[in-house]
Amino acid sequence: VVTIGGEVSARHVFSTIPLTLLARMCRPGPPLSVVEASSRLRFRAMVLVYVVHEGSRPWSPFDSHYLPTSATPISRISEATNYRLCLDDPIDRAVLCCEIPCAMGDEVWEASDEQLAEMIQKSIAAVNLPKVNLGWIKVKRLRHVYPIYELGFQESLAGLDRWAAQLPNVTTFGRAGLFVHDNTHHALAMAYEAVDALSRDGFDHNAWNAARERFN
Repeated sequence: VVTIGGEVSARHVFSTIPLTLLARMCRPGPPLSVVEASSRLRFRAMVLVYVVHEGSRPWSPFDSHYLPTSATPISRISEATNYRLCLDDPIDRAVLCCEIPCAMGDEVWEASDEQLAEMIQKSIAAVNLPKVNLGWIKVKRLRHVYPIYELGFQESLAGLDRWAAQLPNVTTFGRAGLFVHDNTHHALAMAYEAVDALSRDGFDHNAWNAARERFN
């Protein structure tokens, strides 16, 4: 396993790397026909904008707001502290996470912090959510978030999936590792299943394949 500081040896590797990238990293890699087919698989990118709301907490009584409307580029706004109860959380501010789907290189991906802040303020006003007293923002750009299911993607994925399943001592899972639209709790459950399939005697592929069938 290659790391920033060098290499780490392991008996078994659990990988959540995007399947298309894994194919380009491995030596030897998959057949050329598989690589060419996998080049047609694409991911939706995402800009996460963490917004500090200066004011009483919570900003909203809900943990998440889904915005399936063309009135705003934001797909979801989450308020993390509403998912839990922690007396150590400050009461004079809240942190919101605004998720903005995009494509690498488009106007959202390339937008400055100031442009994103303005976009969020306009979007929140457009859907009549509570006003945000903007303190500051932190932006995180993610390249591989949602697999894009275009017509014919199954054919492009099939050879890559078979190749990954035959990698010795490597198990891929997660949204990017399997090119599936799973949720966080599904990915965590699959991780537990992968760990349970691993023992000192090796990896139980039958147990793992059964687990994959339950989640796919």
